[in-house]
Amino acid sequence: MVNKLNNLETKTKLLLSSGIICLSLLVVGGMAIVGLMQLSDRIETIFKINVLPLKQLGELQGQSQRMNSLVAGHILARDGATMKIKMDEIAKLDVKIDQFQTDYAPIIVTESEQKTFDKLKADWVGYKEIRKKVLTLSDNYSKDAALELQDVQLAEKLAELLESVGGLVKENEVQAQENHESSRSAAMTLTMLMVALIGGSLALSLFGNWAISKFLVSGLENVLEAAHQLQKGHLAFRSTVTTK
Repeated sequence: MVNKLNNLETKTKLLLSSGIICLSLLVVGGMAIVGLMQLSDRIETIFKINVLPLKQLGELQGQSQRMNSLVAGHILARDGATMKIKMDEIAKLDVKIDQFQTDYAPIIVTESEQKTFDKLKADWVGYKEIRKKVLTLSDNYSKDAALELQDVQLAEKLAELLESVGGLVKENEVQAQENHESSRSAAMTLTMLMVALIGGSLALSLFGNWAISKFLVSGLENVLEAAHQLQKGHLAFRSTVTTK
C-alpha cells in the first residue's frame, strides 16, 4: 500500500491528500446536518405529541370546571333570559370539548393512552346525559330537584371526567420523559460518532500530509546530495528522483 502511494505522481499525491481532507469535511458536515435534523424532528415530535396536548388537557380541566359553574348558574337563574345565556355558553364549551377529542385522537401513541382516552369519551357522554336531565329540570323551574341531581349524580360524573383527564396528563408526562431520555441518548450517540469521525479524519489527513511531506523532503534531500557529490567531483553520481 505504501509502495503504491510512493509510486504515484506528486500531483496525484497532493490531489489525494486534498481529496481526503475534503471528503472528511463533507462526511463530518453531513453527519452533523443529519444529526441536527433528527434532533429537530424529535423536539417537534415531543412538542406535538406531548407538550401541546398537556396544554390542551389543562384547558380541558378548566373548561370542565367552567361547565359545572355554568350549570350551577343556570339552576340559580330565575328568568328565561339568563338561563338562555348560560345554555349558549354551555353549548360553546361543548363544541370546544368535542373539538379537543377530534384533535387528540390522531396523536395517541400507546395502548394505555387509547384506553384512557376512550374512558374520557365515555365519561363525557355520561356527563352530558346527566347534565341534560339537570338542565331540563332547571328549565321547568324544578330548581331544588335540579340542584339535588347536580350535587349527587352530576358531581360524580364530573369527578370521573376529571379523573380521565388527569390520566391523560400522566400518560403524556411519561411519554415526554421517555422521549426526552431517548433524545439525550441519541444526542450522546451522535456526539460520540462525530468525535470518532473527526478523529479518523484528522488521522487520515495527518498521514496523508506526512506521506507527501516525506516524499517531497526525501526528493529534495536526494537532489541536494547529488549536487553535493557533483561539487566534490563525483560526476558519476546521479539523483534517483524522477519527474513524477
